[in-house]
Amino acid sequence: YNSKTEELISNLIKAQQGDTYASMLAGNYYLDGDGVKRDGIRAYYLFKCAYEDVSNGMHAFASYNMGRLYECGSGVCIDYNAAVRYYEEAAGMGHTEAAKRAGMLRKRMNMTVQEYHNYAREAVRISNDLYSYFDHGMYYYLCHYGVQKGCIYLTFETGKAYASGRYFDLDYDEAKFYLAAYLLLDDNKNCILLTKLC
Repeated sequence: YNSKTEELISNLIKAQQGDTYASMLAGNYYLDGDGVKRDGIRAYYLFKCAYEDVSNGMHAFASYNMGRLYECGSGVCIDYNAAVRYYEEAAGMGHTEAAKRAGMLRKRMNMTVQEYHNYAREAVRISNDLYSYFDHGMYYYLCHYGVQKGCIYLTFETGKAYASGRYFDLDYDEAKFYLAAYLLLDDNKNCILLTKLC
């Protein structure tokens, strides 16, 4: 029990009383795992409540947060088209970060497998150098989208992230799944980490 937990409880109480700003603050705690266990479903509920209250003057921020959920698949299925729609809605109301994310997401959606592979390797390298400043939701997105694109490197990185609990919640079953998939994709590699988990 710490100051962040106290802030979260305070914001949850205010959110129940209809405070949209408090709802978004609490949602961010759950989305980022900031002082509390990461919980995408709770983040979705809190952001959705804020998004539906269009009279509060915070609609651009709520739209941006909904885009983050759909981009990284936290509490909802990954849906890049929905993420872009929410980002562009927020951008239309002057949210500059939403405009940037919409542009970056559209660019990544159109990359070839090799282009994405190169981009993701660099993003992962940067994330390891700047761990404390890194957006974990974005890392989740990078890994899982890279796996969908058939990127062998990111299949391994995804398994490693689940095994270590560094970027995602610790989940050995998910780690085994991705590391086993990595071995199937690249059977010349000897995955010592998977052997340790089994």
